Amino acid sequence: MITTRTRLAVVLTTFAAMIWISPFTVDRSGTIAFMLLASLGFLLVQITWLRGVFTTRAVFFWSFVVPTAFGFAVILPLWRFSDEQIPTVITGGVVLGVVGGFTTLWLGNLAQIRRHPKIFISYRRDDSQQATSYLYESLVKRYGRDSVFMDTQSLQPGLRWRDQLQEVISRCDIVIVVIGPVWCELREAAGGRRLDRTDDPVRVEIEMALAMAKPTMPVLIGGADLPRAEQLPESIRLLPEMHGAVLRERFLAEDTLTLITMLDNTQRTGARESILPAPVVRRGRKLRVVLAVVAYLFVMAAPASWAFLTDGGSDLDAAAVSPDGSRIAALDDNVLRIWSSTTGELQQARPLGGSRPSDMLEWSPDGRRIATASTFETSITIWDVAGLTKVTSLLDQQDFAFESGPAQPRLAWSPDSTRVAAGDGAGNIRVWEATNAKPIASAQLAKSGVSALAWSPQGPDRIAYGSDDSAIRVLAVGAELTPIYTFTHYPPPVTVAPSPNPTVLVLPSPVPTPPEVDYVAWSGDGTRLLTQAGSDIRLHRLSGGAPGPLLKVDAGSSFRDISWSPQGTWLALRVDYPVTQILLRNVETGATRTAPFGSWDYSSGTVLAWSVDGAELAVVDRFSIRLWSAALESETESFNHGQEGSGLSLIGWLSGKRRVATIRSESVDLWDIDKQSRQSSLFVTHGELLRE
Repeated sequence: MITTRTRLAVVLTTFAAMIWISPFTVDRSGTIAFMLLASLGFLLVQITWLRGVFTTRAVFFWSFVVPTAFGFAVILPLWRFSDEQIPTVITGGVVLGVVGGFTTLWLGNLAQIRRHPKIFISYRRDDSQQATSYLYESLVKRYGRDSVFMDTQSLQPGLRWRDQLQEVISRCDIVIVVIGPVWCELREAAGGRRLDRTDDPVRVEIEMALAMAKPTMPVLIGGADLPRAEQLPESIRLLPEMHGAVLRERFLAEDTLTLITMLDNTQRTGARESILPAPVVRRGRKLRVVLAVVAYLFVMAAPASWAFLTDGGSDLDAAAVSPDGSRIAALDDNVLRIWSSTTGELQQARPLGGSRPSDMLEWSPDGRRIATASTFETSITIWDVAGLTKVTSLLDQQDFAFESGPAQPRLAWSPDSTRVAAGDGAGNIRVWEATNAKPIASAQLAKSGVSALAWSPQGPDRIAYGSDDSAIRVLAVGAELTPIYTFTHYPPPVTVAPSPNPTVLVLPSPVPTPPEVDYVAWSGDGTRLLTQAGSDIRLHRLSGGAPGPLLKVDAGSSFRDISWSPQGTWLALRVDYPVTQILLRNVETGATRTAPFGSWDYSSGTVLAWSVDGAELAVVDRFSIRLWSAALESETESFNHGQEGSGLSLIGWLSGKRRVATIRSESVDLWDIDKQSRQSSLFVTHGELLRE
């Protein structure tokens, strides 16, 4: 016989196992919280079943819904699936739901899914024939004839009555013992009490019910009193301890209705158990229960606490690889941290202060300093990398509060790492000395906000910037910022000549508002400028006279990322529409090549990155990290990163042979391409945050 204690032990053990498994099987994400909630729901529903709270329909419904949700919680973080495999995952969750449903029905007592309880009536004809017949008909009317058993209607002639009784009682949920005024004292012709005979049918029925631990309810009729234990044979002396009911002759109908209500509640395990004898309270039992609860809570809290302390404490705001690829800097909860890209060791950490967290980060070209800024602050801070000491603050930046292009902050270092330039939302361009915050030059050539900014790496000292009115300006840097070139990304609209017929009004076609310039990049030799606005990408030649477009890349109506090879030969794009693919354009010859991209992630940012020598292009999609040869002639490496749906983005190549760094919401991951595995994850745990 499966007791409630056994069921509860199975439930609690299963729940504790899921709590321990979840931190090790899921990634550091919100999935762990979903699993814990599903497990907690599983536990709560089971306990309510065991206590008999839910009705029949609710029990049947939740028996399958909760295990199905729990099955999805277990499957989703473990199964690396694509869109085509979603039906398989759904099927797996449903299968787990069906299996789990029948399992939980067993845990909560399978009899609860029956619509009506099955009832056996034990009585003596010479004691309570008329009242028992009324009770039988009332129960049949409520539950159906197949759910109520009485000797005259349920036992077949010609078969052993003991065997039939045992089979019938075993299938019943409750046994009603009808006791009239002379039930206990009825005697045979020889003078002995019927109840004292071992073959007395009524005595046998009660003995079988008690032996099977069936809820046994004494029902008193005709003013009868409940027999005392000493009046009964040893084998049925538990009967007076059972909770029962009384049927009064004057109120037989009302009392029978009350009894039926009690029987309806016997579908609930707790009500059924309340009819059984109360357990004997032993000394120290409460203390043992309290200790067991405390120990169990500790067992459950240990993995959850471990997961909390070792999980990412907060999301990363920005990350960048040093120019030599040996270090990685990241902003997390307004703290600047620097890790070694070789060992993954945290080398330095420094709180930045300020009322708003910094979310812009730029290494100087020599790797000795870092500039940080906040989208909503009005200053830029320069930090010395050696000790993360503050070098200076560049004040009076009016506004950074609008989106930048792909990986394109609105601040830039000079090639010699001695100056910093920044643009703001009011169209101001300012240049400072990086060591002492001394202003060098400033200009405001238009009211349009600065949307992209880049400093020429070679040749004359020049700054190029794009603005939100689609204009591109190139400035010479000296004691003043002198405009050299000013042109628009899109050609100006054609003017419509007036109509020769004065009676006909000719209106010019509406000209769409030009998009802002999202991206500005110089070629390595400083002779060409790449700009992007909306879905239009242009390459301009800035040497030998007036600037002019070198080529226009038709990237379709939607693309996500741009990456220019270090030698300035190849331009790589990730195109999202009409076909998701990698588009490669040779800027010298105009040759175009394409390669499949794979499944892309809506939340990802930069997904393309050239190696330092320009020989390979790294690509990250929703499921994998892949490497292509420079001309997309072949795919040289491909492996699953296991971080689908986390918005994985590339932040650059690392020092050493074939290593790249990616960023997701709470960590920077370092990947060894040759080993096709993650070398280490750089993140800040809750435990580290508490220590700080």
